[in-house]
Amino acid sequence: MKCFTILALTFFLVSCDNQSPFETDSFIKLAVNNNELTTHKVKEDSTVKIVEDEFLAFQTYYIVCLDSSKNYRFLDKSMYFNAKTYDVTIDTAERSYNTKKDLIALADDAEDEIYAGEYYPRRFPSTHLSLEYLYIYDEIINTQTIGLIAAICNERNKADSILTIFKPINPNSFVLKGKVYVGCMH
Repeated sequence: MKCFTILALTFFLVSCDNQSPFETDSFIKLAVNNNELTTHKVKEDSTVKIVEDEFLAFQTYYIVCLDSSKNYRFLDKSMYFNAKTYDVTIDTAERSYNTKKDLIALADDAEDEIYAGEYYPRRFPSTHLSLEYLYIYDEIINTQTIGLIAAICNERNKADSILTIFKPINPNSFVLKGKVYVGCMH
């Protein structure tokens, strides 16, 4: 899994840069140290190599999850019930459940050519309801486990406050501390 993640992140790093790393005297080297993925820009300067550490764009967030399941329909009904009960907005990010692919995904004909027909995650702080694959926030979680997300917060105390509001009718709710990739995904 780590190898796949490193390869995927390498692709994103190269595709997000306007200039190919092969057109310059520098290149990007990936390294895993203490479970932290870092890049090193290496430049040759006559006989000395200058190495600049640069952490990839990961952010620690606190995700308020009202429930989790592999059953999309169950969580979808719960999402609409919570939205009505608490007068909270739903943001599907133009995604729906594709029964043929068994996947929450953008439409096959979506404007985003890279993610058309694929899952694109919610990755930034917000307070609306959505259905998300939980492995995005914690890679240990099964890739098919869906979470009913109520909020993504920068601070644990804000997440706990939101959890307190939803907990009375969502007894399975919890706060998940996640390390989320917030860099370029194109």
